[in-house]
Amino acid sequence: MQLKLLMSVENEGLFYIQLIKYGVESETAVKVAQILASGFPSELLAQEEIQFVTQVCKKWATLHKPVQLGVTEVADYSNSIVVSVSL
Repeated sequence: MQLKLLMSVENEGLFYIQLIKYGVESETAVKVAQILASGFPSELLAQEEIQFVTQVCKKWATLHKPVQLGVTEVADYSNSIVVSVSL
């Protein structure tokens, strides 16, 4: 249980850093990072949370796209939010 919590906190930090790095506001990045790091599948999240994360990830993808990665799609599938990236 401690390992899972540690990984969740570590992932939250990684998500936060990437969101901030490409222009997402700090308060928004914190909320999205917490949701993503929670590891909950979409069916356990509120519809507002799913829409919020999807919207912010689309913004991140747009801001991140000019950099080396080619983000081809941000989609909300029934079980997870997916960001597709081509290298």
